[in-house]
Amino acid sequence: MAVLSRRGNSVMADTFTLRERVAAFLRQHPNRWIVATSFESVGGRQGWRTRLSDCRRLGMQIENRVRMVRLEDGSSYKLSEYRYVPPSEPVEQRLPLSESVSVG
Repeated sequence: MAVLSRRGNSVMADTFTLRERVAAFLRQHPNRWIVATSFESVGGRQGWRTRLSDCRRLGMQIENRVRMVRLEDGSSYKLSEYRYVPPSEPVEQRLPLSESVSVG
């Protein structure tokens, strides 16, 4: 998988730190709810939560929510989601709570 490097050249994704990959992923999907498990392929299976915390320490505003999803058979499960809110984005332009993204 090729991604844009810091200098604008196409390079392999593994030249970036996991924190940089998570930050770039969030910036590619501003104001979109992203299902938590989508971060495993970007920030590492066991380390994506730490990478999100690292991004917050850099000043990125990252919101999270947990909601119950009910299935047709009556069972339910909790779904954890996160979204990056860019600093210059007015609140009115954010996507509604019902819109989410599942990547991968």
